[in-house]
Amino acid sequence: MAEEGRASTTELYSIVSSRKFAAGMHPKIGRRMMDVVRENLGMFSDKQQRHLKSDEWALGAAFKERGGGEAEPDEQDAEVPAQDRRGDSSERSGDERQARTRTFQEREEKDKEKRPPKEERARKDDQAEPEGWTEVGVARGQGDRARREAIQAEERARAKRRARERDEQDAMMAGNPAWATRTTSANNKERWLAVEAENAKRREQEQEEKKRKQLEEEADSSLLALERIGQAAAPEPVMKPKEKEKERKGKKEKDKEK
Repeated sequence: MAEEGRASTTELYSIVSSRKFAAGMHPKIGRRMMDVVRENLGMFSDKQQRHLKSDEWALGAAFKERGGGEAEPDEQDAEVPAQDRRGDSSERSGDERQARTRTFQEREEKDKEKRPPKEERARKDDQAEPEGWTEVGVARGQGDRARREAIQAEERARAKRRARERDEQDAMMAGNPAWATRTTSANNKERWLAVEAENAKRREQEQEEKKRKQLEEEADSSLLALERIGQAAAPEPVMKPKEKEKERKGKKEKDKEK
């Protein structure tokens, strides 16, 4: 993983082996990068080393020495030390390199025993970045910035699309189906049809409720009218024989008094 400008071996290999990385690079920087890669070949895998040593490596093919080994005049002084170092390395014997490696490992083990854990982690982080990879960090920073800008542009486009969909839905809900049909997609049309069906169902229920109330009112009115008619046409109460005899006697007594 890349952290704080540092890159793993795989990421570094992907960068230096890319044709886009080699394209448009200044010759002086390109040759310096090529020398740095060759000096640090040991940090790559065998397969990666074979590619970096072959003619298929884009950076090596683009900035190899011109004109039978003669570099540009203003760059010869910068390339001589790197060539001398490569010549000195090739002259060392295998035994000498092994002896130096063993001595270095022994010294590292002794230092590791004395070194605190935090200092050990910081040392590993420092060693993870060989000298001469400043250009790699710059290239990675540009790539990260381009990715962030692309993500931001996509988010802005998504926000505009959501706002447009909300406007279309508001237009459908406002009862303007002609405009909505011309400007909305198939999904929006389906939503509009569902809303219209719900509105029609609600209107039908309201009409049925209105009819039911009207029938109840008419029934109540009819019952009241029948009660009034019944009260007006009610016959006089029928009197019993005893009551009739008593009423006749009362009339006779009234006549005598007169």
